[in-house]
This record gives sequence, C-alpha cells and structure tokens, in this order.
Amino acid sequence: MQYQDSQNPGSTRNFAGYLAGRLWRLICFPVVVLLRLLDPVVSTVSTAISVAGVLVSVVLELSGSAPHFPFWGAMALFIGFGLVPVIYRSLIRVLAP
Repeated sequence: MQYQDSQNPGSTRNFAGYLAGRLWRLICFPVVVLLRLLDPVVSTVSTAISVAGVLVSVVLELSGSAPHFPFWGAMALFIGFGLVPVIYRSLIRVLAP
C-alpha cells in the first residue's frame, strides 16, 4: 500500500502521522492477540472469585461468626471482580483496529 496525500503530496507531517499510525497498529496487534487468548481465563477466574466471594460474604454476615466483618466493603470488592470481564473486553475493543 502506497501512501498518498491528496491535499499536500510532499507533506512530512502527514507522512509522520501515517507512519505513527502504522507503528501503533504493529505494536498493538500482538497485544490484542494475547488479550483475546487470555479472555476466557480472565472471565472464568474473575467470575468465580466474584460468585464465591459474594456467597462467603453473605454466609459470614448471616452466621455472625465474624462479628466485625466488613460486609459492604467485601461486597463492593467482589462485585468489582464481576466487572473485570466487562472492563477487559472494553480494553480489547479500544486496542483492536
């Protein structure tokens, strides 16, 4: 593919921008491939941590065996783990060409 600028064919600035864009895609490609390969692992692990953490937090809160258990803080943390796959896939969408 040959670079062509219809407005200013000899423009160094436009060529530098074109070259920077190509370099960015060249660097992002292996990163995106790696992220897509790890997507099932990240989703499974973060979902499992989220579900297990919420269940343990509810059990500890209802049982009363831990009198000063930070229930709401733990719930926020484990629900946050449930949001990790959403953020991860958004990152893939941003980096993918």
